[in-house]
Amino acid sequence: MERFTDKTIIKKDNTAIYLKNGLKINFYECNSKWNDLKNSSGKCIGERNITAAVPYFVFYSDNKLIRLEVHGLFRRRKFNAIRQHIEKSGYSTYDLS
Repeated sequence: MERFTDKTIIKKDNTAIYLKNGLKINFYECNSKWNDLKNSSGKCIGERNITAAVPYFVFYSDNKLIRLEVHGLFRRRKFNAIRQHIEKSGYSTYDLS
């Protein structure tokens, strides 16, 4: 599993979250992988946990799991902004909290 922080996000659109290292978290790709692994047909792209010591998302990309941790003073606000962006894009994350 690769780990990144919210500080590495450079751009978000309706199809993906783009990170500074050139990595693209593609929502469609993550949804396909989630559905394959979980024998599902929904719009889920990964998991989230806002109650962890360091709140995080885990995205199920085609070839690896990507953990996106949210740090800082306003981490809950930043976490919810990422969650809302995913939902406005038509996808969801499974709540582990």
